[in-house]
Amino acid sequence: MADDSSNRLAWLAVGLALSIVMFSAFKNYFPVVGNQVTNKIQQNVSDNTSNEVTHTAYAYSADGKDRFSTVSPNLNLFTGTSDKPSTKIGNTWNIADIGVYKTPKVGQQYTVSVEVPNADHTVMIEVFRWNNAGGRVSYLATKWIKSGEKAYVTFTWPDPGNSGATQIAADLAWTNDTDTGTYSYCKAKLEPGSTATPWMPSSSETNDSDYPPYIGTYTDNSQTASTDSTKYFWTKRG
Repeated sequence: MADDSSNRLAWLAVGLALSIVMFSAFKNYFPVVGNQVTNKIQQNVSDNTSNEVTHTAYAYSADGKDRFSTVSPNLNLFTGTSDKPSTKIGNTWNIADIGVYKTPKVGQQYTVSVEVPNADHTVMIEVFRWNNAGGRVSYLATKWIKSGEKAYVTFTWPDPGNSGATQIAADLAWTNDTDTGTYSYCKAKLEPGSTATPWMPSSSETNDSDYPPYIGTYTDNSQTASTDSTKYFWTKRG
């Protein structure tokens, strides 16, 4: 019986020793695990925060719907254009000159845009290289436009070489010389780059009121800005 008691006491001592060792190990382990988890969460939050992108948009109304744009409108390189429709009536191409720009830069991309609210037939926008006398040197771009559409064309001004080309000129016309009737057009614009931004006057014609009065912003982790105006928080430009 004494031997059994001694054995039981020995096993109890061994169990107690193991418990103490395990408790000591876990006591040191759990804080490490806890710290690792906490650090990982903090790192994820930090990574998400560092990847946040603030998107900006521009508009002419407090809800962002009027002439919404995710890029600030460029000034117009054409002078004498308007956001009010002009009407052209006639036949034999029925050409309407919409703008001339005299100082293009070699290698620069440009975009011409125009709206055609109403047209009895399809019209086309034509962009030419002109010489100093206003003579056509060559085509740069052309595109057909149906009634109610807005269209734009993008092109790069080439080295004129000995061609005599010095100016960018744009017009509207019927797509053939047999159509007769009426079309209206407005918001003709030439600007640098490949994006057609909302219509603006030229630098010599613009007023402060011509700039978008509302600026919208929102933040997320996407590099692409939304075209949904309701996602933006709109404030009036100061």
